[in-house]
Amino acid sequence: MGKSLGNGYPMGAVVTTRDIAESLGEYYSTFGGNPVACVVGMAVLDVIENEKLVPSAKAVGKTLIESLHQLRLKYDCIGDVRGSGLCIGIEIVESKMNRKPNRELTEIITYK
Repeated sequence: MGKSLGNGYPMGAVVTTRDIAESLGEYYSTFGGNPVACVVGMAVLDVIENEKLVPSAKAVGKTLIESLHQLRLKYDCIGDVRGSGLCIGIEIVESKMNRKPNRELTEIITYK
């Protein structure tokens, strides 16, 4: 995990089991545990919790995915829509029949 965890402050995190973490030994990272990064990360997590951003993202994402599914029924170039919360993927294809990626249309949608 990274980027959004620090809300712009450069940091990252690893999520694993205790057994795996302990198997890596004491010197897994020579730069891990920066106290400033830890404070920033905790502050970001506090904001996420206090402002109820997870349930909000879940609700907004559900509405967005439902709307995108309606667009999928209307447009042959939308092959699939999937996701959770606000992490959503949309397949832009030549047609629903061949499901081949449509790179040109994807670039137009993304950059224009």
